[in-house]
Amino acid sequence: MKRSIARICLFLIAITLLWAGSCTKESDTERGYYLTTAYKNTLAVPVTIQYGLRLKREPAKEDTTGFVGQIITIEPGRAYEASVFMCTANCGPLILSESDPRYQKNLVKVTMNGKEKIDTSCGLYYSIFPDAGRKTTCEADIANLFKDEQWIKTKDAAGNIIRREYVIDESDMAEAK
Repeated sequence: MKRSIARICLFLIAITLLWAGSCTKESDTERGYYLTTAYKNTLAVPVTIQYGLRLKREPAKEDTTGFVGQIITIEPGRAYEASVFMCTANCGPLILSESDPRYQKNLVKVTMNGKEKIDTSCGLYYSIFPDAGRKTTCEADIANLFKDEQWIKTKDAAGNIIRREYVIDESDMAEAK
């Protein structure tokens, strides 16, 4: 009888330790949600998208504009989607790639039917170039990938945006030169 009680006690202690260990491990795990960014091409021609930066250089040198990273190609009537994990708790070091929506870009080049349009992130651009004299057309753009109100957003129960979709249409084509 004493042996049975001892075995039951050892069994209960082992279960308790395993349970406590699993709780500790779970609390160290990164928590968050996935954000999907989608581009939907409603045009009858392929579309390419490439983000870039305009960087301020030393006073005597010309500013630098560069389009770097992945070129996204979207066939007519198709969509492109990419997801990134958005950590909200127990986050490790933040390492951003060019495709991450948190990576600060201030230009995007959209090519359609041999024509280009370049959209500008007004707020970021003018924070880098306060003396630009408002030479960009971002305030007048009807279609601008940096205009938050042009994105269709889906939220989860916690209020996190889990999907953003930009629809490429005739208004984008009309701005291409």
